[in-house]
Amino acid sequence: MKKLAWMTLAVVATAGLTLGASQAMTARPTAVAVLDVESVFNQAQLVVKLTAEVKGAQREMDDEVKRMEEQLKAEEKDLTLIADKGSAAFNEQAERVERLAYQYRALGQYRQASLRRMEAEQNERLYREMRDSVRRVAERNGVDIVLFKDEVTAFPKTIEGVRALIGTTKVLYAKNELDLTKEVIQDMDNMAAK
Repeated sequence: MKKLAWMTLAVVATAGLTLGASQAMTARPTAVAVLDVESVFNQAQLVVKLTAEVKGAQREMDDEVKRMEEQLKAEEKDLTLIADKGSAAFNEQAERVERLAYQYRALGQYRQASLRRMEAEQNERLYREMRDSVRRVAERNGVDIVLFKDEVTAFPKTIEGVRALIGTTKVLYAKNELDLTKEVIQDMDNMAAK
């Protein structure tokens, strides 16, 4: 009885190993590609558009702050023209200047916070758009994994620098055929044009 149980177990194990090995031999290899994110950020039209929006908002904010600054300077000049430093007119003008100075500072802080928020929203949108374009291009090309490809622009002068560079480099080598950068830029440009 024990012999029959062991033989049955041996047959089942052999069948399982054979089935597993045949499945492993027929499995599709993982397709890998690379993406030069820096090039995407430098060349995609969506980046140009979002950057222009932020710069336009910055110019508008700068103009508004400059107008308020000019108004503040004019009010301060008016204050210096009042001869009687203890008069009601002087005190009223001094209060107006102080209030305007607080408004000026508050507006500057508010505008800076608004600009930072806008930049954060634009960066998040850019990230989502790039990620979605990478997914679309990868799926069209049958790619399973896309790795970050970076170009070395400044080569370190010390061995420690070289070690650090190698340690932080995501991909040391990839054939040009594996690079999806141009296709991702084109996909993003097509989506931005819609």
